[in-house]
Amino acid sequence: ICPLFLQSTMSEERESERDVIARLMRDEADEQRRARTEARHRADQRQRARARADRQLAARHARRESNSSLRRPEPIMEGREDRIENDAWERDVARMMREEDDRDRARADARRREEERNVIRGIVRAGLQLSPRSDQRDSNRVRQEPINDRREDRIEDDHAWERALAARIARDESDVQRARDIDDQRRRNRARFRAILQLPPEPDQRESNPPIWWREPIIDGREDRIADDHQRRNFLIEQDVLRSLQARNTPGSHLSLIAGAPGMDDVERQLMRGLEMEDAAIRDAIREGELNERNTISRMMREDEEERISRAATDAPHGNGEPQSAEEGDPDIIVDMEVRRIGELEMEAASERNRFRRQEQAAREDDRVYRNRARREEQAAQERDRISRDRVRQAELQERENDRLYRHIAEREEDVIRMLMQGNMDEEDLEIREPRIIPVDTISPGVDPRDERRKRAERREIDSQPDSLTRRYSRECGICFVANPRERAVYSNCGHTLCLPCAEDHTAQAARRACPFCREYGKFVKLFEHEESQEPLDSSNAPTES
Repeated sequence: ICPLFLQSTMSEERESERDVIARLMRDEADEQRRARTEARHRADQRQRARARADRQLAARHARRESNSSLRRPEPIMEGREDRIENDAWERDVARMMREEDDRDRARADARRREEERNVIRGIVRAGLQLSPRSDQRDSNRVRQEPINDRREDRIEDDHAWERALAARIARDESDVQRARDIDDQRRRNRARFRAILQLPPEPDQRESNPPIWWREPIIDGREDRIADDHQRRNFLIEQDVLRSLQARNTPGSHLSLIAGAPGMDDVERQLMRGLEMEDAAIRDAIREGELNERNTISRMMREDEEERISRAATDAPHGNGEPQSAEEGDPDIIVDMEVRRIGELEMEAASERNRFRRQEQAAREDDRVYRNRARREEQAAQERDRISRDRVRQAELQERENDRLYRHIAEREEDVIRMLMQGNMDEEDLEIREPRIIPVDTISPGVDPRDERRKRAERREIDSQPDSLTRRYSRECGICFVANPRERAVYSNCGHTLCLPCAEDHTAQAARRACPFCREYGKFVKLFEHEESQEPLDSSNAPTES
């Protein structure tokens, strides 16, 4: 009974392990296919966004050129409008470069999350004693022995291992080449942006790494120094935010961003949408302020001109409305011209002060935008950390529950095996210590009862094997060893024979529904030596299926 039970248990465990491995392989294939589809979709979106940004930049550049060629010359406002438009252009280009850097960092974080997920999967699979994944990127993993020790299985496992290793090497090489292509594309984009902005070429990043805020000043004036200080302050704020994020997402500090924290693209899209809305609001406010200032200056100049004409017409000595020229030496006209010139200078100084004040306001707005962005990124990172901790806690609880179930099943199997072995040992001890009483008339002269008992024990050991045919369709009872009982009961599936009292005692117990020799379920058929009728044995506990 023990070898049969162990063989059936091992076959069931092997089949369950194969089912689990097949299901895991299917899940991994589906996940890889889904990841490839999402990566292709994101690449298409990035390519369309870059093409749209290039078209917008080209259209804005062409519109600026056409406006500069058709603009009416105004001595006071011309240089200021160009500077404001150049500053807006530089801010747009800097924003696009920051967006590209953010996308690169997001891709690097996704790659790091995939590596951490692979490490955790390897740990879980090793704890469950499953075969390692073929696409796992952990180079320090230990190869496990195959489940079956047959030669063809070992050869197949070796071939699968070699194929997985070759695929991993090819994938690593493709990742390195893709990273190089991305770096070259970023360098070309930066060179094109600097050429559009008429800036000096960027030095080689591999030899020297100048700060992002470095640039040659177009005009060495106070407004350019203010812009440089503003750009340097923004750069320092960005560096602080990046350092805090790197310190929080350091590998090994916690198991963050595993199993693909959901909502990463949504968070990035919301951040970019908020930044675009804030930039649009700032541009609208600047444009409205410029329009109001231009209208105010035009109105003041028109009023001054009308007042000068009316004053000259009223103060004319000839009375014909002709203003007196300054060459005649009229002191009132000279004073009026000086006063007008001083007023124009004061208006220009006021416009410069307003421009500086707007620049400071824009700098404060940019600082506020960056601080809000850093706060939103920190909140998103905290949410991702919380999700990661919850997932790790759930994985630990599930692993603990699985271990408990495995231990319980192993203990139950050990108890069953121990009980069966103890029962066999008790029966053998009973046979040895308490010999059966054999009638005298059944003992042939010259036969030792101990030899007869030893032969019966050997025959019982032979009959205990499931593939033995020695006791099938025999006329001897296998329990009480009656040679030729008058009333017999034959098991219909396997053909083993018992005497009717032993069969009734055996089927009376609910735990003994199968044949005591081969453990097959079925019915006992009652046979009579001197009667032709056969009727099934009345056993309500025995199953009816064959």
